[in-house]
Amino acid sequence: MRRLRAEFLRHNGATVVRLTGDVDLSNVRALEARLAAAEAVDAPWMVVDLTGMGFVDSTVLGALLRLERRLAGAGRGLSVLAHDGRVSRVLRIGGLGSLLRSSPTRG
Repeated sequence: MRRLRAEFLRHNGATVVRLTGDVDLSNVRALEARLAAAEAVDAPWMVVDLTGMGFVDSTVLGALLRLERRLAGAGRGLSVLAHDGRVSRVLRIGGLGSLLRSSPTRG
C-alpha cells in the first residue's frame, strides 16, 4: 500500500487538497486529519483531488460524506476530482456522484 500524502493549494478562491497514495481502514484517520486541516482554511469551496489515489473504499466515502455535510452546514461547497475509472465508479456507487468532477485519464 502506498503512503498517503496531501498537498494543499489555492485555486480560484477554492482550497484544493491533492491526495496521493492509498487509503483504507488502517489509515483513514490520517485522511480525515488532512481533510480537517484543509477545511480549517476559510474558503467558500473545497476540491478534493483523488486523481493520484490508487485505491479507495468505503472508508474514503465515509470521510468525504462527513466532510460534505460539515461544509454544507457552513454554507460551503465540495467537489471531488477523479479520473473516469475505478475510483470514480466507487464514488458513484457510494452515492457521491453529484460531487464528482472528472479528469482525463493519464496516458
